[in-house]
Amino acid sequence: KLALLTALLGCALASKMTLEEMKARLGTKLDGQHTSTDHGHFEAPADLDTATIPTRFNSATNWPECSTTIMDIKNQAQCGSCWAVAASEVFEERWCIACNVPKGSNGKKNKIWFAAEYLLSCCSYCGDGCEGGYPIDAHRWFQYKGIPTGGPYGSGCGCQTYKVKPGAPDTGRTPRCSQKCDSGYPISLAADLHKSRDHFTIGGNEASIQAAIMKGGPVECAFSVYRNFYSFFDSTPNGVYNQASGDLLGGHAITIIGWDVDSNGQKYWIIKNSWGTNWGNGGTFKFLRGTNLCGMEAQCVASDPKCGNSNAYSNEYFCRK
Repeated sequence: KLALLTALLGCALASKMTLEEMKARLGTKLDGQHTSTDHGHFEAPADLDTATIPTRFNSATNWPECSTTIMDIKNQAQCGSCWAVAASEVFEERWCIACNVPKGSNGKKNKIWFAAEYLLSCCSYCGDGCEGGYPIDAHRWFQYKGIPTGGPYGSGCGCQTYKVKPGAPDTGRTPRCSQKCDSGYPISLAADLHKSRDHFTIGGNEASIQAAIMKGGPVECAFSVYRNFYSFFDSTPNGVYNQASGDLLGGHAITIIGWDVDSNGQKYWIIKNSWGTNWGNGGTFKFLRGTNLCGMEAQCVASDPKCGNSNAYSNEYFCRK
């Protein structure tokens, strides 16, 4: 039912979008003016033998019990909330991997959804809501404030569902911050908060990103988006984006879940976008690895969950419709 909703409300192809609509999705600020000054930093160990890093790696297959959470594709709609959506899903995936989440009858851990809605609307120092924000500040919010559960638009799941409607012509406005859970949720927002024990940047190189993913799960990265990024995936949804051209449109945040090599020996990152399942290859895309194309490898962040709050483990049972 949710998959059908996502498909029906999916983002339009670039050929059907105006320049303003393209820019509206790009909400990651790349000017370095974030507020976090106490973040940690992760680098690949100095003695790491890069030959030991696998040629291919996918978080969904490495941690199959969390594949339902890892491969869940979000839809940020026409709001520059990519910084918040990617941050919340990275935290979901790392929470599933690190914490003792109960398994269902299929042997997989229960799906986890954290509320990008709360982060987008309430983190005043993270940026400007739908007008853009800073990924590292989002992860700082997890450490000091926390994030409640919350499913996608229309799901009725968790403490705060996402309020920006995909496909609606009047989206783009940041929802008002609420310190309460949606009506019908049986737990208070304060009791539903889930926190991280740290937040950190990741060394701006391929090996450090790979080491961070193998250690704790997917990471959030930001990059500069040029005009041809849209047209490339309209025409080649399963291709490897390897060359930027056209006007610079803005900054975008995504989730790197792994890496691979194509039949021509071209290395690439496996990336989840937040533009619905109608975009790219079912919502994912491939991006050239190892050259810092568009600054992708210089702007990665993550946080490690502080396991303990059990509300996330069963939020799929708190769906009101």
